[in-house]
Amino acid sequence: MAKNTKALTKDELEFLDSKYKFELIDKYIIVSCSGFDRKVLHEIDKPFSLNTSIKKLTITKEAIDFWIYKFKDKYSLIDVQNAINSLIVTYQDITLPEIELVLHRQNLLVKTI
Repeated sequence: MAKNTKALTKDELEFLDSKYKFELIDKYIIVSCSGFDRKVLHEIDKPFSLNTSIKKLTITKEAIDFWIYKFKDKYSLIDVQNAINSLIVTYQDITLPEIELVLHRQNLLVKTI
């Protein structure tokens, strides 16, 4: 676990979700950023970093796996990584039910406030 793991605030999460889009094609995740006419390929079996205007965000292999196999159709990869980071900073286990619970709470906060 990284010592500097932090969860995003709801405003940061909304901003990043609106700015970054993720597509899964074969063994790659294609990251596109609104406002830029460029797409970047990342292998699905390796972590990668996004140098955003807010902060550097590392997408872990674990987040990629959970996103591909369970959350791809409903949540962004940033949502899944943030849920994992939230669990890490609160010293909770990173399990599928816990991630689902955090994502559900995040979704409620983003939509209702």
